[in-house]
Parts: sequence; C-alpha cells; structure tokens
Amino acid sequence: MRRLLVAIALATLSISVASAADIEVRIEKMKFVPDETRIKKGDSIVWKSHEKRGYHTVWFKDEGYPESEPMFPDESWKRKFDKPGTYVYICGPHPEMNGVVEVLP
Repeated sequence: MRRLLVAIALATLSISVASAADIEVRIEKMKFVPDETRIKKGDSIVWKSHEKRGYHTVWFKDEGYPESEPMFPDESWKRKFDKPGTYVYICGPHPEMNGVVEVLP
C-alpha cells in the first residue's frame, strides 16, 4: 500500500513539473517582443537579448521587484510567476521599452 501511495505521489509531482513552461520574450530593436505575454501560473519567462550591441534590463519597478542584471547580446534572464495577476515591466536604462505579463490561474 505504501509503495502505491509513493508511486501516485511521484506521478502527480512529475505531472505538475512537466506542465510548467519557459516562454521566451525577445529583446530586439529596442523593444520587448512580444510586449504583452499571457502565461499560466507556474510558468517562467526568459528574456533574451537579440541586440547587436548595448545592454538592457527587465525591471518590475511598480512591484518593487529588483531590476535584473544587465543583459548584453545573447544573454538572458529568467523569472518564474507563481501568482495570477498583471505584471508591468520596463527596461531600466530605456524606460520607453515596456511590457506586460498576464499570469492566468
């Protein structure tokens, strides 16, 4: 009986882990592409710089979340979202670059 319960628990765990996804938001031509992203609770977004030079950050300033490390060409930064809601972000050095993450339940 105990083995059966352990097997069920492990199967449930692997299903919940497998359902989380990494979604890429590209940084190119001084924009976040796409600038609006919908994901499910538990998913992560990876922002990747496809610029030829310079650097960018991702900053959820209004939320009080710390600004990412600078991303130079071909570098990335990742954040996991565990709570449903709308998250607005900017690029610290280029505040005219902005985006929104909508996390669905």
